[in-house]
Amino acid sequence: MNSRVVKIESSLESCPVWRSKISLSSICLLVFCAAFLSYVYTTRGVLDWMGIPSGAETLHVARSLVTSGRFADPFASTQAHSGYTAHLAPVYPALLALLFRGLGYGLAGLTAIWIVNLVFITVQMALLPLLSFRLGLGVLPGLAGAMLGILLPNYTVDFVWESLLVGLELILLCLFTHKILGAPRFSWRVLIVGALWGVAMLTNPVTVLVLAAWTVSALLSSGRGERRATLTICATIIGVAVLVCAPWIVRNRVRLGAFFFIRDNMGLELSVSNNDCASATLLKNLESGCQGIVHPSRNYEITERIVEMGEYQFNRMQLHQALVWIAGHPKRFA
Repeated sequence: MNSRVVKIESSLESCPVWRSKISLSSICLLVFCAAFLSYVYTTRGVLDWMGIPSGAETLHVARSLVTSGRFADPFASTQAHSGYTAHLAPVYPALLALLFRGLGYGLAGLTAIWIVNLVFITVQMALLPLLSFRLGLGVLPGLAGAMLGILLPNYTVDFVWESLLVGLELILLCLFTHKILGAPRFSWRVLIVGALWGVAMLTNPVTVLVLAAWTVSALLSSGRGERRATLTICATIIGVAVLVCAPWIVRNRVRLGAFFFIRDNMGLELSVSNNDCASATLLKNLESGCQGIVHPSRNYEITERIVEMGEYQFNRMQLHQALVWIAGHPKRFA
């Protein structure tokens, strides 16, 4: 983190108390401490109900990696193996597997995962002032965002999903990408940033949309003399990211019989949200029992169908069913 002293007057001119030289790194450190204490106090209860037997798909895949070395068996509705999977992206389950291997599946392992995710979200908060400053917006927008996150901690540190890790990756990548594109000049750092974007995509493929936004904005904002260099750097970052993702895509072809980008669960997720018993929110679907009828994590018969058909073919079937239902119920879909 840049420890140089910055003048906060540029972003807080209306506040006399800030009319002094304050280290940006000090602000970030204070935000980190405040966010950590806030989320420790408000989200500790998540450990009281979470466990491997009742956990989400991520925890089951992580346990499969530890016990059998296979990225497989995401659903808890059956004791049998449901087979290799691309229901999840690989990075976060692999991280959980490392913690489980060292600490086991009990309270110690779950506490370690919870603490790691606390660090993920609090580092995000701490970097917001730095990010807004680097983007030329001043410190105030990032500081205000971090304070809202601290004072209104609506997000439970739910460590069964990769969202907090993805958030941290995106903030870091925004900082790195902005620095590289700010003075377009090819160097080995471009290759590293491209590799990190690839890791982010293997954490959650939705991050490809953020990379696309950076590419478009960089090309639109670059001067005529810099456009060629900017295009070269963006193309290199994208190319390296694709190369990092390529082994997993090939793995999916070998294990599941088809090429697709990182994950294959769109058909299932669309179908469980669009059917005769589904409501607009997951909470309502859980309360009504609909989720237990339509999702394989709670329905043994659906899991058996996945085993028989194969995950990729099952998801294609579910996608077709969901699109047919949507076409027949446009008002309810809306």
